[in-house]
Amino acid sequence: MARKKLAERLNGPDGEALKASRASGVVVKNLNKRRAFPVPWTPEEHQLFLSGVDKYGKGEWRKVAAEFVTTRTVQQVRDHAKGHFKKLGEKASGPNHWQHRWKPDEHERFMEGLRVLGKSNWTAIAKNYVRTKSPQQVTSHAVKHFKKTGEPFCDPKPPKEPKLKAPRQNPAQEMAVGGEPTIRTKLKDTVAWHAESLMTLTDTTQQ
Repeated sequence: MARKKLAERLNGPDGEALKASRASGVVVKNLNKRRAFPVPWTPEEHQLFLSGVDKYGKGEWRKVAAEFVTTRTVQQVRDHAKGHFKKLGEKASGPNHWQHRWKPDEHERFMEGLRVLGKSNWTAIAKNYVRTKSPQQVTSHAVKHFKKTGEPFCDPKPPKEPKLKAPRQNPAQEMAVGGEPTIRTKLKDTVAWHAESLMTLTDTTQQ
């Protein structure tokens, strides 16, 4: 059965229970499906939220949720902060949000390491030149840098040289050091001599 529109359900027999559930956030059975509605923030919770922001500042939502707004999760506190500061025309990010931005001197050291060590040596560049960044951060910075300049991220690999196989020699023609025939050649000559002798003996017997 298709679900009815919200207005019809509110005016139906379960309308009072539905209105109460929307106001309290309690899960109730609404005709065909159980639904949970978000509980609005109370003025007391908002005041506790503001007290936590005054003490710890922006971005410390885990501490605010643990010590002040204990009735909310960290994600709920974070979402509430975004909505609150959006109304004020501010950003909810903390002061540590910009600490991962690359400074001009760090980029200069990155370019110096790139000129000396070349591409794909991001770990060595981070260790010897940009010591304030991790190898992963240097790699990400290199990807963004080359994307802006339109250059390839890695140097092209040189083409592989084809492997040349040595010509296989006939074992019968192999000669030992000094021009002497090898043991294998001697054995073949011996077998051929015995075969020829056997054929000669057979012809003589038949005559």
